Amino acid sequence: MSGLPPNRSPEAIPTRIENHTASDGSPVEIIDYYQFVMGDYFETMGRAGSSPAASFEPADAASPGRLSSSTKTLANRIWKGRNPMGSVCGPISVLRLALAVTPGYTVIGVAKDVKQGGVEKETGTELYVSLEQLAMAAPTMNVVLRTILPPAALSRTLERLVREVDPAVPIVRLRDMESAFAESIRRPRLLRSC
Repeated sequence: MSGLPPNRSPEAIPTRIENHTASDGSPVEIIDYYQFVMGDYFETMGRAGSSPAASFEPADAASPGRLSSSTKTLANRIWKGRNPMGSVCGPISVLRLALAVTPGYTVIGVAKDVKQGGVEKETGTELYVSLEQLAMAAPTMNVVLRTILPPAALSRTLERLVREVDPAVPIVRLRDMESAFAESIRRPRLLRSC
């Protein structure tokens, strides 16, 4: 996945959503996070409560249309109780001071919300996009494994596997999700105790 919860900075990506006008009258809505994921992301992260359609299937990589999954917060904010399946949305980019619409993503499911910006912050809007379908990676990737083994027991194997794929890719901060979560709540907990 491109961003590791629960302590990410919002990306605030301008997005055009088919048949939608933002509350300020703009044709563009700001999506807090785009999460680029592999097909087994929802299962690996234990995302119970996400619709089965929210997950990407191996066959989706060959689909002619680009696919995405919305979070419940995004679905509630944009579609307000209507079914978002089949809706098309896509990021807007600024090229030479002109707006350009990239090809849209068709929403195929709604995923359970994740506190990306911190456990003490309001849940943001998020759109999941299949990395296999894009055939490219985001600038930063996080590899997450579901295992009963401690990170130290896997470190040499993981490092060897990464080096086999690309020796130039650095491996940074191998840790378990409990440690990532504990780190994210340390500051809010400290501020509450002061």
